[in-house]
Amino acid sequence: QIDISHIRFIGFHVTSNWDNCAEIRENGLRDLQKVLSEDTALSRLLRSYNIEFDIGQKVIRSNGQPINIDYDMILQVNRFDLSDYEESIKSVAHRVFYDYLVNGFYTNDNIFGYGTGIHERPEFFINLVQLFPSLSEAETFWKKQSKSYKITFFAYFNQLAPFSFDMNNLDDPPFEDWLDLTEEQRAKEQMLAGSFYM
Repeated sequence: QIDISHIRFIGFHVTSNWDNCAEIRENGLRDLQKVLSEDTALSRLLRSYNIEFDIGQKVIRSNGQPINIDYDMILQVNRFDLSDYEESIKSVAHRVFYDYLVNGFYTNDNIFGYGTGIHERPEFFINLVQLFPSLSEAETFWKKQSKSYKITFFAYFNQLAPFSFDMNNLDDPPFEDWLDLTEEQRAKEQMLAGSFYM
């Protein structure tokens, strides 16, 4: 019966930059689509390697040549025999159009052991370097120039992505009557069970 719309979910975001978080202080935490679209350290660095994102057109331009990253269209193809190159495009598209929100942790005892080096450079470089191996040089540059920062923030329930609580887990429902519950009821079940992530 409890209304959870006003509960503050405290999380922390791990980032790295070489400007003492000046961009973040000025503009706040921004999602990946905004970071790629606007004049940011990441978009400027990628442009210096002739990589530009056009979020509206759903393309990446590499040396002026467009690569379609329309994630919905890629999913409709539904092939299981994608080449490594096609898998890399799909991986980038997934990050830009599905998993593009501000990522954070509710709790994590060891962010350095998380496994993807999120404290050294944007995690998105993993996807980018798979698609454009030459960007490993840009990734190394970022690591050498930047420091790590932990930014604590809060968000309300309606600001969280549904997968924060694994509420769309329809293949393997974690609770009895899961399919009969509303999203808010699913979130409450997950919170009570302590099995949610951000």
